[in-house]
Amino acid sequence: MDTKEIFLLNIKKFILIFAVWIVFVILHNLISGSFGIDEKGFLIITTIIIPVYFIISAIYSFIFLIHMNARKKRANKTRNLGLKKRKLKILKNKEKGKNQLIL
Repeated sequence: MDTKEIFLLNIKKFILIFAVWIVFVILHNLISGSFGIDEKGFLIITTIIIPVYFIISAIYSFIFLIHMNARKKRANKTRNLGLKKRKLKILKNKEKGKNQLIL
């Protein structure tokens, strides 16, 4: 599995994380209240594991979003620069009397 698949948040994954967290909180409270046993497994999952995973995923998604926006800006800048250079070559050739399109 790729880290992108594991940590990149989308709306479905966000709802799933929240639903799993709610289920584990309810299970912890039901087991603790019904049997008088303090279930440490559900407690650790609800207080440590799910919140830490959510925080790491949110930070990863934020950094991924910033990185993708920067990549798009660079690509647009490079493409625009390439178009400007082509236009300059066309103009220079027209000035020289050549009516050729240079690609």
